[in-house]
Formats: sequence, C-alpha cells, structure tokens
Amino acid sequence: MKAVTFNILLFLILSVVIQACGPSADEIRQKEQQETRATQRLVEEEVMVYEAMELIQQQSLLLRKEKI
Repeated sequence: MKAVTFNILLFLILSVVIQACGPSADEIRQKEQQETRATQRLVEEEVMVYEAMELIQQQSLLLRKEKI
C-alpha cells in the first residue's frame, strides 16, 4: 500500500513540475503574435519585390519601344 501511495504522490509531483516548466499561456500567445508579424512582413516584402520586378519589366519594355 505504501508503494502505491508513493507512486501516486510521485506522479502528482512530476505532473506539477512538468507543467510548471512549460511556457505560460502569455508566452505562447506572444510567440504566436511575433510569428504572425514576421509572416506579414515577409508577405509585404514579397509583394514589394514583385511590384518592383513588374515596374522594371514595364520600364524595359518602354526602353525597347523607344529604341525601335
């Protein structure tokens, strides 16, 4: 009986320790917000690069037309 009680007590203590070692809900939320912001910045940068490439292509076509 002492062994069973000891095992249950040990399990409860380990459960509490494991939960206490993990990140808090606020930390998880902050990390998710940072990841969302980083993703948004990447998307914005990709759009800017695409628009710049489109502009360069248009200018190149205009220069070709002027040469002809």
